Amino acid sequence: MNVAQSERLAINVQNNLIPPLSNPFFIVSPPLARISAGVTVLHLLCHYLNRLGEAAYIVHYPPEPVTLRTLPRYASLQNLGDVHPGLLAPLLTQDVIDFYDDNKIVPIVIYPEVFDNPLGVEFFGRFILNYPGKLNTAYVEHEAFAVSYSRTLANYCETTYTDRAAPLRVLFLPTCDLNYWVPDDTATRSGTCYYAGKLRHIHGGAPEGLPYECREIKRASEMSKAEVRRIFQQSTAFYCYEDTALAIEAILCGCPTVFVPNRYFDGKPLAAEELGNAGWCIATDTDGLDQATKSVGQFRARVATSIAAAPQAISAFALEAKLRVAQQPYAGTIKYPYEPKMVFFDKQSLSGSAEEPEPALLKNELLPEPPPRDDDPRVALRPDVIRAIATEVWFEHQRWSFFHRLRRRLKNSAKNEAE
Repeated sequence: MNVAQSERLAINVQNNLIPPLSNPFFIVSPPLARISAGVTVLHLLCHYLNRLGEAAYIVHYPPEPVTLRTLPRYASLQNLGDVHPGLLAPLLTQDVIDFYDDNKIVPIVIYPEVFDNPLGVEFFGRFILNYPGKLNTAYVEHEAFAVSYSRTLANYCETTYTDRAAPLRVLFLPTCDLNYWVPDDTATRSGTCYYAGKLRHIHGGAPEGLPYECREIKRASEMSKAEVRRIFQQSTAFYCYEDTALAIEAILCGCPTVFVPNRYFDGKPLAAEELGNAGWCIATDTDGLDQATKSVGQFRARVATSIAAAPQAISAFALEAKLRVAQQPYAGTIKYPYEPKMVFFDKQSLSGSAEEPEPALLKNELLPEPPPRDDDPRVALRPDVIRAIATEVWFEHQRWSFFHRLRRRLKNSAKNEAE
C-alpha cells in the first residue's frame, strides 16, 4: 500500500470504521491447484484486491461434484478444492450475493478467457491468461473491459478481436515463491529432467528428442513440490513441452529451461517479454542452452522486480474497473450456477466408519439446528473435515427432514459395515 492509499484509508475511517459500500469483485475461477498457474493468478488477484481495501470473492466454477455413497440421492455436494491458508480469497456465498443485491450495487465479475458468461451478468471483465480458445471454447459475449497476463497475449487479442477495446492493460502476476525455489550450492548437478504433462495426459502424445536418462517431472498428484525442487537443484537442464510455471521454478533453482516446440506449443512462453531472455531458450535456438546456462543467475532479479510491481498494478486495475462500473445501471442479481452454502462433514462418518458413526453433520449453515449439549462433539469443529458446498438439496416435508434422513442413513451404513 503506497502513501496515497494510506492517506485515503485514513480519511475514510475518520468518522466510521465500517468501510463505505463499494462495488465488489466476483472472480470466477476453477478450484485452486498447484499445477495451474492461471488459477493461482486469479486467487492472487482476489487476495491483493482485499489487501488493498476492496471486497473480493472467489466463485468456483465449474462445479466439481463430490461422490459420496453414503449421501442420499436427493443431496448433491460440490468440492471446494484446495484453499490456500495464506490467501485472503473468501468464497462467494449466497448471503454476500443477497447483501449487494439488496443494496443495488453492481458487482465487478471477472472471468478468465476459458469462460463466456456463465453467471449471466450484464457487466463483466476478462482476465486473459492464455490464448482464447486454446483450453476451452473461445468466448463470444463482449466484455466491458479486459486485462492480459502478458504483452504477448495482449497483442494477440488486440489483433484477433478487433471489435474490442484496445490496447489491453497488462497485469503480470508471477506465481513463484523466490524464498522456496532457490539453488542448492552444495548439490552436484548431473543429468537433465523434463515435463510433458499436457502433451502426455491430455493430447496423448509422447516427448521426443530427450537426452539419455532424462528424469520426468510428474504431476502434483504423483510428485511433491519438495521432490520437484530437489530435481531442479540437481539437474543441468529442464526440457519443457508446454508453457508452465515449472519453467520459472526450474530457472530460479539454477536449472536452465529449454522450451521444446511441438504440435500443441510453439515454444515461446507467454510471459517472454515480462521475464526477459535470461535462463531459458527454445530448443531450435543455435547455442541456446549454452546462453541460457550462462545467464541463469540473472533471472531472479527480473522476477523480483515483477513481484514488487504487482500490488501497484492491481491497484490501478481496480481503479479502472470501478470507473467503468460506475457508468453501469443496476440490472439485478447474478445467476449463480448453484446455491452456495458451506457444509462441513466428518470424514469418518461419511465413509461409514464403525468407530465414529455419528454425528455426520458438524457445522451447517444451510439448516437450522437446536443448541447442542455441552458434551456434543459437534461443538468443536475437528480438523479432519471435508469442506463442500451444498448445491442441490430436496426437502420433502420440512427443512429438518434432510438432516434427520442423512444422519439415519450414515448410522445405518456404519452399523452394516461393523456387522
